[in-house]
Amino acid sequence: MKCHRIRLPCSFMLRRGQWMFDLQRLNVTMPEERTRAILQTKEFLVELLSAEQTPGVPETVRREARRLLRHFPGLMELHLAHRALPAVFGDVSPCAPASPSTPGR
Repeated sequence: MKCHRIRLPCSFMLRRGQWMFDLQRLNVTMPEERTRAILQTKEFLVELLSAEQTPGVPETVRREARRLLRHFPGLMELHLAHRALPAVFGDVSPCAPASPSTPGR
């Protein structure tokens, strides 16, 4: 079976007309780190919208942050990603309830 590689940012493979993740190339980042980065990026974009939190940010940057947030994955999409691709996003969803042994809960 021949595998045709197409250069895409997320390192996909095309095999028999189906898209598959090339997990070998994606595993440089741990799944939990990937999820954390997504959540922290969203927090960063939200902070950019606030003139009080980021006073020196130009309006063009705030507009771009607002535009990106419109299409940014929410917790439900991340939860679905965890269920569909645990090797990529980790096996514990950010929507999972905290365990009883978690301090402060």
